[in-house]
Amino acid sequence: MLDQPGATRGRCDEFLSWVAQRIMRFPAAGHGVVKDRVNAIVHASTDNFRRDSDLFGENLRYRGGNV
Repeated sequence: MLDQPGATRGRCDEFLSWVAQRIMRFPAAGHGVVKDRVNAIVHASTDNFRRDSDLFGENLRYRGGNV
């Protein structure tokens, strides 16, 4: 249940372990491509971050807060 932090953490740890194992099976050449793409997303420019934030806000207003 979600009201049991230990259980939630256990599921999260299992998922992260599964993802890590899956990534380790990728071809070596693919690791660099994935790393570059993740870094591009995580380290987005300020302009891109603002644009995405503005689009999110517009979408919330358009839907009346019903996401």
